[in-house]
Amino acid sequence: ARSVYHRIVLALERRVFAATPAIVAIARRGAAEIASLYNVPPARISVVYNGVDLDRFHPRNRARHRATARAEAGIPAEAFTLLFIGNGFERKGLATLLEALACVPERASRLIVIGKGDRRPFDVQAARLGVADRLVWLGLRPDVERWYAAADVVALPSRYEPFGNVHLEALASGVPVVASAVAGGAEVIQDGLNGAIVDPRDSAALAAALARLRGQPSSQLAEAARRSAEPFTFAAQVAGFARIYRSMRHATCTFS
Repeated sequence: ARSVYHRIVLALERRVFAATPAIVAIARRGAAEIASLYNVPPARISVVYNGVDLDRFHPRNRARHRATARAEAGIPAEAFTLLFIGNGFERKGLATLLEALACVPERASRLIVIGKGDRRPFDVQAARLGVADRLVWLGLRPDVERWYAAADVVALPSRYEPFGNVHLEALASGVPVVASAVAGGAEVIQDGLNGAIVDPRDSAALAAALARLRGQPSSQLAEAARRSAEPFTFAAQVAGFARIYRSMRHATCTFS
């Protein structure tokens, strides 16, 4: 049932994975998928997590940008505000998030959507659920750090996601994350400490997770979120690749 394009892509992936001496995945989940789906020995697969700009994405942005960003988007200062960032709304689980938003009792609550995709079916869904007036569509934005500052929780119920940088950016910004159980980003979430992990198809579970985080002290969540992101530096990412290159007998590389 696969298209010709997908059959070609799968064949190319199979060929690459069979011949490549060292494979790097960006999460443990991805490494397990490669090993299982392409019969690659686990010894040939390493995990190197992405780094995040810990200066650009920082809790201090809350004081700098929260009020102005909310005013720009027409969001009340005290409104409980969720943030969704992603391209490809269907795969990123926006439908589940809209269902969960309908279960948030405060009518003043808002959902900011940043990214690229066909919003028409989600406008229809939002109208059916009675939450259309609680959505703020911003499209693609170069200033995402301002919108992390504006948010109380980042929600990413992705149906599939190797490891979205949004997870690390949000945590580095001091914002708790509700992550999908099938996304690599869940590997940095400690349920109840810096966010929550949910089944991406279970809107009731997502709504319950949002309610739990809503009831926790925001300063405590922000501190835990930031602390959990701090090991994910660009230096750590480079060091991870350096270790892999140096372990390969015929590799030549220079790191400074």
